[in-house]
Amino acid sequence: MSEPVILSPEAQELLGQLGDFSPENTLQIAQKWRSAGYEAPVVASVMTQVELRRKAQAKFGPQAQNLYFTIDGLEQASRSLIANWHAQQWRQAGITHVADLGCGVGTESLANAQHGLKVEAFEIDPETAALTKANLAPYPEATVHNTDLFEVAKLVPRPQGLFADPARRTNGKRLIHPDQWLPPLPQLLSLREVSPNLMIKVAPGLAREHFPADSHVAYLSVAGSLVEACILTGKLAELQGGPGRSAVILTSDHTYRFMDSDCRNPQAEPVHLDRVHQAAPGDYLFEPDPALVRSGTLASFCEDYGLSLLDEHLAYLVLPAGQEIPSDPAFKASIQGFKVLEVQALKPKALKQRVTALGWDQVDILVRGVQVVPEQLRTQLGLGGKKKGKAAKRKTAQRGHESAHQHGAIICARVGEDHLAFLCEPLG
Repeated sequence: MSEPVILSPEAQELLGQLGDFSPENTLQIAQKWRSAGYEAPVVASVMTQVELRRKAQAKFGPQAQNLYFTIDGLEQASRSLIANWHAQQWRQAGITHVADLGCGVGTESLANAQHGLKVEAFEIDPETAALTKANLAPYPEATVHNTDLFEVAKLVPRPQGLFADPARRTNGKRLIHPDQWLPPLPQLLSLREVSPNLMIKVAPGLAREHFPADSHVAYLSVAGSLVEACILTGKLAELQGGPGRSAVILTSDHTYRFMDSDCRNPQAEPVHLDRVHQAAPGDYLFEPDPALVRSGTLASFCEDYGLSLLDEHLAYLVLPAGQEIPSDPAFKASIQGFKVLEVQALKPKALKQRVTALGWDQVDILVRGVQVVPEQLRTQLGLGGKKKGKAAKRKTAQRGHESAHQHGAIICARVGEDHLAFLCEPLG
């Protein structure tokens, strides 16, 4: 296993000297080290690693400062919140010995090891495998194999579970079809012969036809962003309630899960909700988490909470005025809410007058089903900069029409044949 420069004694010495590193001092520090006689490749490797660790904090928090990354490895790595969810599924399914196939820099294996699992990490690139070994060094139950992932059957005779995250890009180009992924999805699914318990991380936009009919597919979302879909088989699928689909919404301290109990095959078409309600002033509009939409659980979500669709072709939900907004944490974590103040035709000139009259100097613009570029509309509304916003606010105050809602939202949407703008107050 060849050793990357960053693991050399010289690079390790420099990493130990960094202390409270500031990106603004990068050039001065590099020059200082070069003047002290350290070779350019060593200095460059340290500076690259420091920058990767800085970027990695968004995914891994403080522990990023003790890990080693590559550019590709960091890009593909699951953030800690996701990797921890994966590890919890293994534990809850009673699986304690997992092979991580094509592990990259080992962040998935790290989460598994931190949850007490025995880990077999497979990585074919020698330098990346060396970084993985360094990342997993504190965990004696983790073993790194510098070889092809399909050697797993020979090297790990009876793995209880297999994890894979196939590469979906090569040379900066996205690989759309799963047969082009590295390794291809069909080959990974064939590993059920090695272990029936597979967890395969895939693109959330993958067509349902590629899912095994007896698998469960979980769509994972963090902070309103749909991060991945996860194909689960064997005991992992049983843990989710059997074959089907679910939406999993993760926060820093809670996990919320939504299912369509009638869906028993992940390939099945989602249930269509035919209850439509035209939002009017006083009503509430909700933008659902994309995991609910993609997983096909939106109809059951609406049934559970008494919501209607704004339009049958739009994933915007309506709660009529006078009805109480659900207060449970699962609902709040799954939507972005707005109270409708006005409904206008989607005409920028008229909207500008209303924005001024409402005293809005900060506006969120959301678009569904219409050809509107938010930044262009923002400029047309006179909201291109802070100066314009403050001026508009002062002008409104002079007219005596200043509203308490200085922060507004405009939802531009096609409802039936009409292009409408819903002027809203964002809910907390």
